[in-house]
Amino acid sequence: GFDKKDTDSNELLASLESLLPQLNAVAKDHGLVLGIHSGDGKSPATLQCVAQSTDGNLWYKVSPDRQRILYKVLAESQPDTDGRRLFELLTEHLLTLVENRVNSTDKELAQNCTTALEEVRRNSGRIDAECKLIYDFGFLAARTLRPYLDNISDDIVQRYRRMDFEYINNLATNLGLI
Repeated sequence: GFDKKDTDSNELLASLESLLPQLNAVAKDHGLVLGIHSGDGKSPATLQCVAQSTDGNLWYKVSPDRQRILYKVLAESQPDTDGRRLFELLTEHLLTLVENRVNSTDKELAQNCTTALEEVRRNSGRIDAECKLIYDFGFLAARTLRPYLDNISDDIVQRYRRMDFEYINNLATNLGLI
């Protein structure tokens, strides 16, 4: 799988082109498929490299991107709607959570919190669905906000389903699965 911090690069592509065909051969020899996790946010070029290097013999896992799609739908909701209010509740929850962990003994967590807060400050407090606060920590709000998420409107559900379908279709197309 990918490390959550892996970014698309020529080095990543070279590594995939070198490693995946060998792993794929072993998997196929044993009647298995390759499981690739943390595939969120990869470029079409990286996805196509994975497809070509595995002959489509893979199980490709994503999850945060699909949650981020929901947060994008909420963020794009009109002001003074339930969707927009839920996004604002989400951001308030995450800001508190991240502010409380800036001094964590876990140095990586503390640095990620600091980086997210610095981005919010640079943007004069403006938070959108693409910012690090949402990107790195949005999944942590799902459990706390579950009662609100369970009651989102049909409009939000439909907008989410359209965007999620487009995401999965694009992913499957670039991975050579359809």
